[in-house]
Amino acid sequence: PLHMIKFVGAVRSSEVRSTNLFLDVEDGTGLMNVKVWVNDGDDCSAIVDLRRKATEKDGKYVRIIGQLKEFDGVRTVVANDVREVEGGGNEITYHFLEVAHSHERHLKAGSGGPA
Repeated sequence: PLHMIKFVGAVRSSEVRSTNLFLDVEDGTGLMNVKVWVNDGDDCSAIVDLRRKATEKDGKYVRIIGQLKEFDGVRTVVANDVREVEGGGNEITYHFLEVAHSHERHLKAGSGGPA
């Protein structure tokens, strides 16, 4: 089973609440619900910045690292880290190459070939 995942996608919508931030992120395979827990006392600059600019992020690409959870039949990523992708499309391209490489390694490992 998957425990920690990393993906890059475009923010399609966001909702700021008092204790968390909900993002709908589309990565080319579908729409994923992402939940970021935020405490008022958090001084982590990335989380504070994300919360402050959540409504501006619609349509922007983000890199998310978190745990895949399922609540009432709905899959959600509980994010440990959410960062805006910067520097053009290099990180997006790199991520897609990394995904293809991981998939190929997984296929080879499953077939008994060298990983």
